[in-house]
Amino acid sequence: MKVTLLKWSRFLHKWLGIYIAIFTILWVFELIILPSLYSVKPVVDSSNPSATSLSIQQVADRIASGAYGSPEHMELRYQPERQHYIVADNSTFTLLTINAMNGQVISQKLDYDALLMKKTGLGWLNETLGEFLKIPFQIFFVILSITGLHLILFPHIKKKKAPEGLLALAPGQKFLFKSTSSTEDMAKTASIGLLPGVQATLLYIPRRGPVVISARNTRIAVARSVANSFIIAPVEA
Repeated sequence: MKVTLLKWSRFLHKWLGIYIAIFTILWVFELIILPSLYSVKPVVDSSNPSATSLSIQQVADRIASGAYGSPEHMELRYQPERQHYIVADNSTFTLLTINAMNGQVISQKLDYDALLMKKTGLGWLNETLGEFLKIPFQIFFVILSITGLHLILFPHIKKKKAPEGLLALAPGQKFLFKSTSSTEDMAKTASIGLLPGVQATLLYIPRRGPVVISARNTRIAVARSVANSFIIAPVEA
């Protein structure tokens, strides 16, 4: 059995498409459900507002003291253009924004990017499982894109052989029947009265079905496979 690139493209496009479709449906449900499961818990900041600007070390000391929650999973970021400190809790996916000028907590919100990165793809069930599923998803998506382009740009069009025998003529053209390329087809033509040396005219070549010719003032329908095996000679007008 000859396996072509097009067949492999169709096979991969079908099954990888099913995998990605299931994974995408799961991902959409997770986008809807996960934010409600990881709601932001209020942080009580017992530290007094500072009259002067707060240094990075001071914020780091506050984090270490547990002022914003458990310090094990805390990450400190700084936004100089806004003069804000961002305390990211990677365990609860919470972003705490602190004013660098006075140390006050400005806002507290859910870190959607980190949540969706770690918990989608069944990461909420097991993060290792989630990472394992995401790796083939990305690879499969690339393969799916390639196979899709191949199917679109190079559709499966069977290369048609140049018409031979009777099919190579135009309707209305006369020909001299000589023989066929197989003895079986020769027997078929003889049974309908088409013998070697008989002059005939091609009347009609439909897209499908038998070819219609005229021989000895009789219309004859010839199967396409048989007509293709005709050995003929053109008759000059």
